[in-house]
Amino acid sequence: MRNLRFEDAALAGWNALAVPLLAGSGLSQLIQLGDEPHLLAGIVQLVAVIGAIVAIATRPASGGPSALPGPSIGMLEAIIGPLVLGVAFVAGSAAVYLGLSIDEPITGIAFLAIVAAMAFGDRLPVIDAGL
Repeated sequence: MRNLRFEDAALAGWNALAVPLLAGSGLSQLIQLGDEPHLLAGIVQLVAVIGAIVAIATRPASGGPSALPGPSIGMLEAIIGPLVLGVAFVAGSAAVYLGLSIDEPITGIAFLAIVAAMAFGDRLPVIDAGL
């Protein structure tokens, strides 16, 4: 088991504190899937989708798709379906928030981009593990 790092604690804190506070405030559109155009929410969701796709396609220079000890392959297979569909649906929501009426094609394109990132991630350039 690896040590608890700052980003682990920050993610847990975000989910435990910030999400409920945002949901009850006027900024609740930032964390919702919605129908009304809202530029800031659309940009936040779009950046999150791009970040998720890049994270799926990225691997350290020191090894294959997972150079660090982590969950078993069975565990990864169990969570990948909900992850892929969740990211694709957020991409469609981002399109709606940005005022585009093409959320269905954007959802499909995001789904295909994630599948391509998983399939071709080991053929993409690597990131130096020292960064």
